[in-house]
Amino acid sequence: MVPNARTAVSLVCLLVVASGILSGVQVGSMSSKLPGAGVLLVAAVVFTAFIGTLLGAAAQMVCACMARAGRRASWNLVGAAAACGAVVMVLTVLTFAAINAASPNLAAVGGLFALDAAVNVAMLLVAARFTK
Repeated sequence: MVPNARTAVSLVCLLVVASGILSGVQVGSMSSKLPGAGVLLVAAVVFTAFIGTLLGAAAQMVCACMARAGRRASWNLVGAAAACGAVVMVLTVLTFAAINAASPNLAAVGGLFALDAAVNVAMLLVAARFTK
């Protein structure tokens, strides 16, 4: 896939995911738990960074699997999706468990978002090395 097309697809996916997750219902739920509008804005920016890095890592992983696989592209893609998906699943469950607590600990939630984004960027960089 052409890099510009990949970027465009990733941005469209980011907007679709963000518009669904940051719907009025979700924002209303978060605003009832967070101390103010400023914190809510920061949470939206951090969450968008988390989703953006995840989509970037997923797109780069697909490119890496296709670039190096030859005839085994589908099996490599399944293996990469399973391995990366397991890590993302665990981190996402931990993050949303921290958010959905009756009284969320903002430091813990922020730390989990930072960890999520760092892991996503690490997966993106590893996949980029395999693409070359």
